[in-house]
Amino acid sequence: MFSEGSCTKDLSILGIDLAKVAIIDNSPQVFHLHVNNGIPIESWFDDPSDHALVQILPFLETLVGAEDVRPIIAQEFGK
Repeated sequence: MFSEGSCTKDLSILGIDLAKVAIIDNSPQVFHLHVNNGIPIESWFDDPSDHALVQILPFLETLVGAEDVRPIIAQEFGK
């Protein structure tokens, strides 16, 4: 959705428990409505040597089976 002059990804439209949702994006302002669901990642544009997603896989694995991913994300990314 377009909000406050920029695009925002409103996770509430998914209609599911946000304790089980993480969003990965290179633009943290897009998940400002759900900051503790957001995982920032470096931007990439046509870079075949980019490995940013692979580098965060160990962290993503820590979210598997978590009752609530938000405090884990908040602790890791200081939100």
